[in-house]
Amino acid sequence: MPMINEDEIAEILTFEEESSSGESCKFIDLGNGWGIKCFDCSDGCEYSYVTQKEAAKHDLAPNVGKRFELTDHNGDGWFCHMTEVADCIAGYGFHNSQAEYFNELGEGEPEDYLRDERNDNLLRFYDVTGTDYLDDHVGNWGWITRGDKRILVPIDFNLCYRFYVKIMGIE
Repeated sequence: MPMINEDEIAEILTFEEESSSGESCKFIDLGNGWGIKCFDCSDGCEYSYVTQKEAAKHDLAPNVGKRFELTDHNGDGWFCHMTEVADCIAGYGFHNSQAEYFNELGEGEPEDYLRDERNDNLLRFYDVTGTDYLDDHVGNWGWITRGDKRILVPIDFNLCYRFYVKIMGIE
Protein backbone atom coordinates (compact mmCIF):
# COMPACT_ATOMS: atom_id res chain seq x y z
CA MET A 1 0.00 0.00 0.00
CA PRO A 2 1.37 3.42 -0.91
CA MET A 3 2.49 6.08 1.51
CA ILE A 4 0.27 9.14 1.48
CA ASN A 5 1.05 12.76 2.10
CA GLU A 6 -1.88 13.97 4.20
CA ASP A 7 -1.08 17.63 3.48
CA GLU A 8 -1.36 16.98 -0.29
CA ILE A 9 -4.68 15.17 0.26
CA ALA A 10 -5.94 18.08 2.41
CA GLU A 11 -4.97 20.47 -0.40
CA ILE A 12 -6.95 18.44 -2.96
CA LEU A 13 -9.98 18.30 -0.65
CA THR A 14 -9.81 22.06 -0.14
CA PHE A 15 -10.02 22.66 -3.90
CA GLU A 16 -12.99 20.48 -4.81
CA GLU A 17 -12.58 20.72 -8.58
CA GLU A 18 -9.42 18.59 -8.33
CA SER A 19 -11.19 15.56 -6.85
CA SER A 20 -13.89 13.24 -8.16
CA SER A 21 -17.08 13.47 -6.21
CA GLY A 22 -20.04 11.24 -5.58
CA GLU A 23 -23.09 11.96 -3.47
CA SER A 24 -21.55 10.66 -0.25
CA CYS A 25 -17.80 11.11 -0.64
CA LYS A 26 -14.94 12.57 -2.60
CA PHE A 27 -12.53 10.22 -4.33
CA ILE A 28 -8.87 10.99 -4.90
CA ASP A 29 -6.94 8.71 -7.26
CA LEU A 30 -3.34 8.46 -6.10
CA GLY A 31 -2.29 7.20 -9.54
CA ASN A 32 -0.64 4.02 -8.28
CA GLY A 33 -3.54 1.58 -8.17
CA TRP A 34 -4.84 3.07 -4.91
CA GLY A 35 -7.15 5.92 -4.07
CA ILE A 36 -8.76 7.54 -1.08
CA LYS A 37 -12.47 7.85 -0.30
CA CYS A 38 -13.07 10.95 1.84
CA PHE A 39 -16.32 11.47 3.77
CA ASP A 40 -17.52 14.47 5.77
CA CYS A 41 -19.33 12.08 8.13
CA SER A 42 -17.71 9.35 10.25
CA ASP A 43 -20.73 7.02 9.89
CA GLY A 44 -20.58 7.17 6.09
CA CYS A 45 -16.90 6.26 6.16
CA GLU A 46 -17.56 3.43 8.61
CA TYR A 47 -20.40 1.92 6.51
CA SER A 48 -18.38 2.18 3.33
CA TYR A 49 -15.19 0.75 4.82
CA VAL A 50 -16.74 -2.19 6.67
CA THR A 51 -19.07 -3.29 3.86
CA GLN A 52 -16.47 -2.85 1.10
CA LYS A 53 -13.89 -4.77 3.16
CA GLU A 54 -16.29 -7.69 3.67
CA ALA A 55 -17.40 -7.71 0.03
CA ALA A 56 -13.75 -7.66 -1.10
CA LYS A 57 -13.16 -10.94 0.76
CA HIS A 58 -15.51 -12.49 -1.83
CA ASP A 59 -14.11 -10.62 -4.87
CA LEU A 60 -17.19 -8.40 -4.89
CA ALA A 61 -15.36 -5.12 -4.28
CA PRO A 62 -11.97 -3.44 -4.52
CA ASN A 63 -9.67 -4.10 -1.54
CA VAL A 64 -9.45 -1.50 1.21
CA GLY A 65 -6.50 -0.18 3.17
CA LYS A 66 -6.14 1.92 6.30
CA ARG A 67 -8.63 4.41 7.71
CA PHE A 68 -7.57 7.87 8.86
CA GLU A 69 -8.88 11.35 9.59
CA LEU A 70 -7.54 14.67 8.35
CA THR A 71 -8.41 18.33 8.24
CA ASP A 72 -8.36 20.27 4.97
CA HIS A 73 -7.00 23.79 4.55
CA ASN A 74 -10.45 25.26 5.27
CA GLY A 75 -10.51 23.55 8.68
CA ASP A 76 -13.09 20.95 7.63
CA GLY A 77 -12.66 17.44 9.03
CA TRP A 78 -12.65 14.38 6.75
CA PHE A 79 -12.97 10.67 7.50
CA CYS A 80 -11.05 8.65 4.93
CA HIS A 81 -10.10 5.17 3.86
CA MET A 82 -7.78 3.80 1.22
CA THR A 83 -9.27 1.77 -1.62
CA GLU A 84 -7.93 -0.20 -4.56
CA VAL A 85 -8.82 1.67 -7.76
CA ALA A 86 -11.20 -0.09 -10.14
CA ASP A 87 -11.41 0.63 -13.87
CA CYS A 88 -14.81 2.32 -13.94
CA ILE A 89 -17.36 1.50 -16.61
CA ALA A 90 -18.33 5.16 -16.85
CA GLY A 91 -15.12 5.72 -18.78
CA TYR A 92 -16.13 3.24 -21.49
CA GLY A 93 -18.48 5.19 -23.74
CA PHE A 94 -20.84 6.53 -21.07
CA HIS A 95 -21.19 10.09 -19.86
CA ASN A 96 -19.43 10.13 -16.50
CA SER A 97 -21.76 12.69 -14.96
CA GLN A 98 -24.95 11.17 -16.40
CA ALA A 99 -24.42 7.42 -16.14
CA GLU A 100 -27.13 5.31 -17.74
CA TYR A 101 -28.78 2.51 -15.80
CA PHE A 102 -28.03 -1.03 -16.89
CA ASN A 103 -31.74 -1.69 -17.39
CA GLU A 104 -31.83 0.96 -20.12
CA LEU A 105 -29.33 -0.93 -22.29
CA GLY A 106 -31.15 -2.42 -25.26
CA GLU A 107 -31.00 -6.10 -26.17
CA GLY A 108 -28.29 -7.04 -28.64
CA GLU A 109 -26.12 -4.04 -27.85
CA PRO A 110 -22.38 -4.50 -27.28
CA GLU A 111 -22.97 -3.69 -23.61
CA ASP A 112 -25.02 -6.90 -23.08
CA TYR A 113 -22.00 -8.65 -21.57
CA LEU A 114 -21.84 -5.86 -18.96
CA ARG A 115 -25.45 -6.42 -17.99
CA ASP A 116 -24.97 -10.21 -17.80
CA GLU A 117 -21.83 -10.01 -15.64
CA ARG A 118 -23.46 -7.35 -13.46
CA ASN A 119 -26.57 -9.51 -12.98
CA ASP A 120 -24.40 -12.50 -11.99
CA ASN A 121 -22.52 -10.36 -9.47
CA LEU A 122 -25.73 -8.85 -8.06
CA LEU A 123 -26.87 -12.43 -7.32
CA ARG A 124 -23.50 -13.23 -5.71
CA PHE A 125 -23.69 -9.99 -3.72
CA TYR A 126 -27.11 -11.02 -2.38
CA ASP A 127 -25.89 -14.55 -1.61
CA VAL A 128 -22.93 -13.18 0.36
CA THR A 129 -24.59 -10.23 2.07
CA GLY A 130 -28.23 -11.24 2.36
CA THR A 131 -29.12 -7.79 1.00
CA ASP A 132 -29.58 -6.14 -2.38
CA TYR A 133 -27.03 -3.72 -3.80
CA LEU A 134 -29.12 -0.54 -3.72
CA ASP A 135 -26.99 1.96 -5.68
CA ASP A 136 -27.03 0.00 -8.91
CA HIS A 137 -26.15 2.23 -11.84
CA VAL A 138 -23.33 1.96 -14.34
CA GLY A 139 -21.35 4.75 -12.67
CA ASN A 140 -20.98 2.60 -9.55
CA TRP A 141 -19.38 -0.42 -11.23
CA GLY A 142 -15.81 -1.10 -12.27
CA TRP A 143 -13.32 -3.87 -13.03
CA ILE A 144 -10.74 -5.19 -10.61
CA THR A 145 -8.08 -7.77 -11.45
CA ARG A 146 -7.57 -10.94 -9.45
CA GLY A 147 -4.79 -13.08 -10.91
CA ASP A 148 -5.38 -13.03 -14.66
CA LYS A 149 -9.14 -12.45 -14.36
CA ARG A 150 -10.99 -9.14 -14.55
CA ILE A 151 -14.08 -9.02 -12.36
CA LEU A 152 -16.92 -6.49 -12.55
CA VAL A 153 -17.71 -5.21 -9.04
CA PRO A 154 -19.67 -2.46 -7.31
CA ILE A 155 -17.49 0.43 -6.14
CA ASP A 156 -19.85 2.51 -3.97
CA PHE A 157 -20.87 1.01 -0.62
CA ASN A 158 -22.42 3.91 1.25
CA LEU A 159 -26.00 2.64 0.75
CA CYS A 160 -25.16 -0.81 2.13
CA TYR A 161 -26.35 -0.10 5.67
CA ARG A 162 -28.32 -3.38 5.97
CA PHE A 163 -25.14 -5.31 5.08
CA TYR A 164 -23.23 -3.26 7.68
CA VAL A 165 -25.84 -4.13 10.33
CA LYS A 166 -25.48 -7.83 9.47
CA ILE A 167 -21.66 -7.74 9.59
CA MET A 168 -21.65 -5.91 12.92
CA GLY A 169 -24.29 -8.26 14.44
CA ILE A 170 -26.63 -5.37 15.26
CA GLU A 171 -29.77 -7.07 13.89
